[in-house]
Amino acid sequence: MKKVLAIIPAKAESIRLPGKNLLSFGGKPLVSHTIEQALASSEIDKVYVSTDSEEIAIIARSLGAEVPFMRPTFLSEPDVHSIMPILHLLEATDAISHFNYVMMLLPTCPLREVTQINEISKLAKESESNVLSLVDTGKTQYHLRTIDNEGYAINLTGSVPTNFQHGDSSKIYSLNASCYCGPMETLIKHKTFHTDNPIAYPMDEVTGMDIDTLDQFIIAEIHYNIRKT
Repeated sequence: MKKVLAIIPAKAESIRLPGKNLLSFGGKPLVSHTIEQALASSEIDKVYVSTDSEEIAIIARSLGAEVPFMRPTFLSEPDVHSIMPILHLLEATDAISHFNYVMMLLPTCPLREVTQINEISKLAKESESNVLSLVDTGKTQYHLRTIDNEGYAINLTGSVPTNFQHGDSSKIYSLNASCYCGPMETLIKHKTFHTDNPIAYPMDEVTGMDIDTLDQFIIAEIHYNIRKT
């Protein structure tokens, strides 16, 4: 039997939206939604929370998740990628001896559905590959530009058809880190989910929302409240 370990990285502080994991979202801390979703999944065998916050740890344990230990401070610095505390936790708990797959669930994506978690887990196990969640941007490659030092819009694709339309190019998707899942051995070896031609799992723009700013928080909570009515 292939066993899946879900890890929710949830540190105390955030630069763009201070303390966002503990902000009240739909009447409870933001982090609670992801913990509850993970625990409700029929595909996840255990849920770990990696945090440096005693308050988040208390919330996680009260809901039924496990916090094996408090995250070291150096793994919560602003420039530390979220994969690093996950790798640290995997090594410290010897998770590779007990689980075959690992899933990362960011607490900043509270609108995901439990069914999506289940589908991503099943897809990872069936394919024995990494699966990454992403969102349709509604744009094509011809829409994309960078801005140079002089303020000019520069095409990313070189030449662009005159008066192009959406059907003239493939859709462009954006990674949202809502739910990544892959073989434990692969993650530990490469230290990333972005390897070995990962399989795409498209999410709609609502369930795939990722909260980084106050404006995004407000918009996401509006969608959450609408769904609950």
